[in-house]
Parts: sequence; structure tokens; C-alpha cells
Amino acid sequence: MSELEIFIGNFNVFPDKNIYLKKLNSIELLKYDVTFEIRIDNQLFFYDESFALLDLLYQLYEWKISLENVDFVYNSIETEDNPLLSLLFKDKGYSISSAWKLFSSDAIFSKEQIIQAFEKAIPKQIVI
Repeated sequence: MSELEIFIGNFNVFPDKNIYLKKLNSIELLKYDVTFEIRIDNQLFFYDESFALLDLLYQLYEWKISLENVDFVYNSIETEDNPLLSLLFKDKGYSISSAWKLFSSDAIFSKEQIIQAFEKAIPKQIVI
């Protein structure tokens, strides 16, 4: 089974108080940019130094709570290169793709693996 890791840097852009993701408007979702990377089997798959993390997390939460095995497609308004991140359901899990991918991967991940990788990386002051 392949390994998926998410890394988020520049936590200092977030205030010390909690950020309640569900209470933010669309402008606030784009307010904080962080360094964001995805690694598949220790290889850098995706990297962005100025990533609107809260916008992604807001949309990812909606996918997380869905009970069906549906695709997740993240289109960012900050770029024309979309989809910026796609989780596409295959027979037994999800493949990951991106307009900014650094290599193509055939790795398949369970929904639980993907959610755990994000939850492990999310700064503690972000409340979903």
C-alpha cells in the first residue's frame, strides 16, 4: 500500500485564536496562504508556496461527510490551472491528480487514509 503525507508550513499566518471554518465567508477562506505539499511514497507530488488552505479544507470537509464514494475536485479561483486537486474514485479507493502535479501516480488511497493525512497536518487552531 502506498503512503500519503500532507505537509503544511507557515502556520504563523494563522491567528492564535481558533478559526471556525464553517463560519467563514468566501473572502476569509482565501485570506491565509501557507506552504502546502503532498508526498506519495516520499516523493514530492504537489508543492505550492502560497496555497489557500482554508478554501481547500472547506470543500474537503463537504466531501469527507458524504456517505458515497464520490470524486472530489478542487478548483481554485486563484489559478486558471484547474482542477488544482482531484481525488478520483476507482474500484477500491481514490487516485490523486493535480494540474500542478510533479509526476503521475497510480497509487490508490482509501478515503480514511486521505482524511487522516489531512487531519494530521492541519494546524490545531483550525476547527472544522
